[in-house]
Amino acid sequence: MLLACLSAVANADQVDWCYPRATGPEMPCPKAEQCCSIWGICGTGDHYCKKSHCARGACLDAPVAPESQEQPSTSPPVDGGTVCGTALDGVDLWGADVKSDIPGESLEDCCAACTALPTCGAFTFARQQRTCYLKTSSGWDRRAGEGMTSVVLEVPSIPQTPPTAPEPTLTPSPEQGTCGAALPDVDLFGGDIAAGVKTASNLEACCAACKAVGACGAFTFLPDSGNCYLKASTGWTRQNKPGSGMQSGILSDRATVAPTPSPKAPTPSPKAPTPSPKAPVPSPKPQSTGYKYVPMTEDQMRRMYQLTSVFENADINLQYGYAGRLKDGRGVTYGFCGFTTGTGDGLMTVQEYTRLKPNNPLARFLPALRSVAGKGDKFTGLDGFDQEVRKLAKDTDFIKAQWTICDKEYHEPAMQICRDIKCNHALTKAQLHDALVNHGQGLGDKFSVDYILAAAKKAVGGTPATGVNEVTWLKAFLQARYNLLYNWDRVARVSVKRITMYQKLVDAGNLNLDGPIYIDLQKRTQNGAPVWQIKDVYYGTFLIYENPSDDRRLALIV
Repeated sequence: MLLACLSAVANADQVDWCYPRATGPEMPCPKAEQCCSIWGICGTGDHYCKKSHCARGACLDAPVAPESQEQPSTSPPVDGGTVCGTALDGVDLWGADVKSDIPGESLEDCCAACTALPTCGAFTFARQQRTCYLKTSSGWDRRAGEGMTSVVLEVPSIPQTPPTAPEPTLTPSPEQGTCGAALPDVDLFGGDIAAGVKTASNLEACCAACKAVGACGAFTFLPDSGNCYLKASTGWTRQNKPGSGMQSGILSDRATVAPTPSPKAPTPSPKAPTPSPKAPVPSPKPQSTGYKYVPMTEDQMRRMYQLTSVFENADINLQYGYAGRLKDGRGVTYGFCGFTTGTGDGLMTVQEYTRLKPNNPLARFLPALRSVAGKGDKFTGLDGFDQEVRKLAKDTDFIKAQWTICDKEYHEPAMQICRDIKCNHALTKAQLHDALVNHGQGLGDKFSVDYILAAAKKAVGGTPATGVNEVTWLKAFLQARYNLLYNWDRVARVSVKRITMYQKLVDAGNLNLDGPIYIDLQKRTQNGAPVWQIKDVYYGTFLIYENPSDDRRLALIV
């Protein structure tokens, strides 16, 4: 979660200011870097920074600060396009980043950076911040973006050869596609084709819509809204989303034709000297071994989400309709990922839900959500919000919106950290995910994952990327996180059990995040209400209580 900005902290000479886009009071922040992350991720919320900077780089869409509004903009004008393709002014290609925060003074700079990177097929240029965001050729969503200009690289035409007899095409005709087995509670994330959102009455109709489009090789169907998302044969990731109601399918004929097999590793040149088998092989340095990030398996992902669900809601079943006011300075906490109205992700989730289903029961709360974002336990205009969330527990569009924001704000950044430090173990990946959900990111915010990473690195003198044993590093990360939660405040101290549980899994050697995992839960009273708290965790052990009661239960993650 993003830490709420408290107006009462720090002296006036130690703070920067968050300026509201509309008229309203100025709100001081503890650190200048926190401003954007509090009022909306890098300027997408209602406020912006005085210096137009935040933890993740320059604020997107941030207006000029009040004291310099009269200065003319030095941003280069947007022309009709670049050598890469046609410029799409006011468009943000959301997601599917290959590289972010690349400095650029113009569209041409972004174009050059993109064409120099083989995996780049599109880019978004933030004019005011002079920053390029390089993207893959598919998998992003086209959205409105003030101050943004995007370009999708045009594939150069191939010189025409003299006409010959037509060759049989490898691309199947629309009639050739055959719907495979239905994939319940599965989302094919990313890989959307252009104009690929259709309306369908059921899964079969969604499949028919896919078969009618030659570029479509897969689809995801949301029963509640009837939205049918058409996908390419590749470029998406299969994500199990238990209880979501989403349904997906892959066209068997096209899925076998479209993907290009990965090229084999190049054969060493026969001229290259072959090392003598008798010669001693020197121990490779940490950087000399090729690192390849391996995604978690579906079972590992499921266990990871179930573990975090136990921490957030004391239940291994993901609670899409959960909503509660925990008096923790974050407003209303809701959804399976613990989104909060007092921070940016609560607003973002409802915005995404409204994008999927404009006429939804939560859309009327958007003005209030914008007003209370970043203000902690403020509930003005949110009467009835909790109740409406609970009614939406099985709304597939609401569930998809939750997954989209949870993936974008927490899981994807966690896996990027894993790539940066070159982690391999599934348990490390799961712990990074849980830490992002609990702490969020933000330089200058000492409750954030960035601070925990720095503390762990200092404790062991590096990361796996620099040669530190991964288990050693993971133990240091867990200890740094434990220390932070324990010493932060009384509310945060309650969460240390989510650290000791992971520490026990490390000690048990469950680095692969295998099942079964038993979580021992005990009922306590907190703020006058019953709550379930973690008592212990066991891996691979079957337990029977000698004195079973309503105040003790086991949660089993298989």
